[in-house]
Amino acid sequence: MQAHRNLTGLLLVRDTNQIGSDDPTVAFLHRLGREGWIYLQQTDVVEEELRDAPDDKLPELSAAAATQPTIWGPYVTFAPTQADVQRFHDVARVLLPGTDLAATRRNNIRDVLHVATAVRSCATGFVTNDKRMLAKAAAIAVAFGGLRLLTPQQAVELAMERVRAMRKLHKLEPSRGPLPEWPADSAVTEP
Repeated sequence: MQAHRNLTGLLLVRDTNQIGSDDPTVAFLHRLGREGWIYLQQTDVVEEELRDAPDDKLPELSAAAATQPTIWGPYVTFAPTQADVQRFHDVARVLLPGTDLAATRRNNIRDVLHVATAVRSCATGFVTNDKRMLAKAAAIAVAFGGLRLLTPQQAVELAMERVRAMRKLHKLEPSRGPLPEWPADSAVTEP
């Protein structure tokens, strides 16, 4: 693996539902990360969620999860600060309005932890297929400084906008040096 680069300045955090996906768009997004165009991470909540995976799928999912860096967050890896507690409740108010957190499903709490950790890490976006979360995208962006809840396709489109901008910048300022050839400006989801 090459030294870490993030040529586009994008920090994207993936949801557990992206792990082990055979969606070509997800594969393209992961390649953008491997090739150094974006920084693709996951939260430590992934490890908690994988504990509930079926025994026959666990080895494959764990191996796939091990390919991405992990953002260590409060509650799972270390004790939360007062700011972390406040952030958790603020995210919960947006994602789960009017919900009694003590009585809600564990998966809902994990969703809040994912997003709160992405906010804490100043991520550009959180990539998920969760329709309930995506329905709150505008409210999350307003409440948390522009954090974007994105489908994999939206994440690829955002990354490719940045790739094209970097290619244009390097063309205008050749002294910045060469960029990797992949992906071509016209690439959509072909890994």
